[in-house]
Amino acid sequence: MGTLKIGSASNRKGVTIEPSVVLFNGNNVVSIKSGSTEIWSNEKPLQLLIPKMTSNTSPSGEAFTQYTTSTAYQAFDRLLTSANPSYGCHLGDNVTSSYVGYDFKKQVKVKQAKIYANSGSAGLVLNFMLQGSNGDSWYNLGEKTTSLTLSTANTVYNCTIDLEKAFSYSKFRLNVTGSDTLGQTGRYGTQIVEMELYGW
Repeated sequence: MGTLKIGSASNRKGVTIEPSVVLFNGNNVVSIKSGSTEIWSNEKPLQLLIPKMTSNTSPSGEAFTQYTTSTAYQAFDRLLTSANPSYGCHLGDNVTSSYVGYDFKKQVKVKQAKIYANSGSAGLVLNFMLQGSNGDSWYNLGEKTTSLTLSTANTVYNCTIDLEKAFSYSKFRLNVTGSDTLGQTGRYGTQIVEMELYGW
């Protein structure tokens, strides 16, 4: 394994370009970093990082959500059946925004998120923002720019957030907002059925 460092320079507009480091193995380039940011990687294929959760803390890490904390893990239990409209992590009652997330307890690199959602209310439009944290502050990583419309009640819809690069954090959460009330009183509010994080 070897490295090649390229010094900083200024472009035609006078903006300083950060030093770049090229990591290579033999004749194969493994990754390219600009400053501390990885801008290209030839690493192994993306892997599903969150295990099949059976509780908020089993088998590892910790699932969490803003309101209905007891069901947080149901966003990571790998159950996509629509036999019961109450499945998944309920986002709360009579709220217009909420979040659900997972704490790995160590830093991991995430490059992609897949989201499965449903609601007892047809026509609800959801907006998603994936955020990362290593402490108390949260940082926006990527969003679903085209809103996901749940046009039919109790039907699972899905979308993917492809991040522009791999982000390294220990905690990730999905911040969800909607065009109407996300959480209806009772069991027919919006659920995040599954949230999958992919990386290394």
